[in-house]
Amino acid sequence: MKAIALRKNSTAVELIDIPRPRPKADEVLVKTIRCGLCGTDREIIRRGIPDVPPGEDFLILGHECLGRVEAMGAEAETDLKVGDLVAVQVRRGCNQCNACIGDHVDYCYTGRYTERGIHKVHGFFTEYFVDKPKYLISVPNDLEDMGVLAEPMSISTKTYEVITRLMGRVCFDGACSLRGRKEKALVAGHGPIGIIAALLFVVEGYDVSVLGRREEGDFQREFIKSFGARYLDVAGDEDRKFVGKEGGFFSDYRGGRSW
Repeated sequence: MKAIALRKNSTAVELIDIPRPRPKADEVLVKTIRCGLCGTDREIIRRGIPDVPPGEDFLILGHECLGRVEAMGAEAETDLKVGDLVAVQVRRGCNQCNACIGDHVDYCYTGRYTERGIHKVHGFFTEYFVDKPKYLISVPNDLEDMGVLAEPMSISTKTYEVITRLMGRVCFDGACSLRGRKEKALVAGHGPIGIIAALLFVVEGYDVSVLGRREEGDFQREFIKSFGARYLDVAGDEDRKFVGKEGGFFSDYRGGRSW
């Protein structure tokens, strides 16, 4: 079967042939349907020093994956069935620190984690792959068109959860809000994760502004405005003033001073 890989000390991506994997008794075989390409992949390619798996001289790229269960190992403990859509957890914990043992692998503090398609484990730019059931997340069939966004969406969602948890410690019962006004959110940049974050904050009822450099009429700029967010051009005088004036982000409402 085919796979897209990057070899050690190379910036030339290759289409290679590898054997189709067979699931072990406790694994699941998944057929890749879609796999996103993001800035992390681009950076790995640009640097030309992929973190290849032990004993290998190449790394199969791809970590934003949507697949369909193709076969089950005889001892795979899961409610998944053949034909189910799945997204895949990318990072795998060290099983040593409390964060990883408690299933908070994004906070691993030993640095001994692995990440499929990024760090020490092959990714999903391949026709089929195998994995343990605990790393596969069921995706409803009616979300097939957008299920590949589950991985980048998880980043924005975690950011939102952390922000709201921290704000809840100091802004109890809406103490940081002004009566009759929405909470404000400022998203710096509008790559895929920035756009997803802006969408999330709009859905959660925030007054959202997105910082960028795109000219009037640009697709991303217009798309951001289409779902109810405000686009702030960092090169525009009026937009810069908005950030500092009352109604913007950095105002002292008691005296009207910017800070």
